Amino acid sequence: MLLICLIPIIGCNSGSKKTNNNQSAVSSKSDSNKVVQNILGKDSLGWDKKPTTGQLYSAVETKLNIWAKTKFDSSTIVKHYKNKIGNNECNISCYFSSDRLISIENRITGEKGEDISFMMFHFDAKNNCFANYRLDNEKDTSRFYIFINNYVIEYDYKLRPFIVDSFKKNKVIRETKASLESNMQRFPEFKYSFNWK
Repeated sequence: MLLICLIPIIGCNSGSKKTNNNQSAVSSKSDSNKVVQNILGKDSLGWDKKPTTGQLYSAVETKLNIWAKTKFDSSTIVKHYKNKIGNNECNISCYFSSDRLISIENRITGEKGEDISFMMFHFDAKNNCFANYRLDNEKDTSRFYIFINNYVIEYDYKLRPFIVDSFKKNKVIRETKASLESNMQRFPEFKYSFNWK
């Protein structure tokens, strides 16, 4: 549970060099231990019927732990993109290793450096997007959505996992896909997939 609390805080605080006032792209390495990538397969979860809260929590925590170890591996490189949106600044960071996508993070800050919004997309070893975190400080809301075994699982502000209903699921999928496609336009060199359905 501590990992879930820390992920939004970590954000995209890696250093960068500015090439001009409006945008830049810089690569840097993050420090961490090397880790063997493990992927949760459908069969490994053993969900013959709708999973319990405990099963959801275990599956989500496992996937996020694997992702976090990969993100902070010493071989991970960070590429930054910055631009201005009116008086606000948009910082998009791409965490990757070779052609393996790990995370895309989008932070918008105001004139005084305050966070306005923050969004993250997590990828597995095959560059499939499996999670989306959203924080809107102006609305004071945060949500984490994880896609596992055709379920969209939501972590609410109390970190309770639950399966979203079909109406909300379709809305979450549409919004996540549109946001991901918009962010990935900054990094056309990476191939990725979005298989939420």
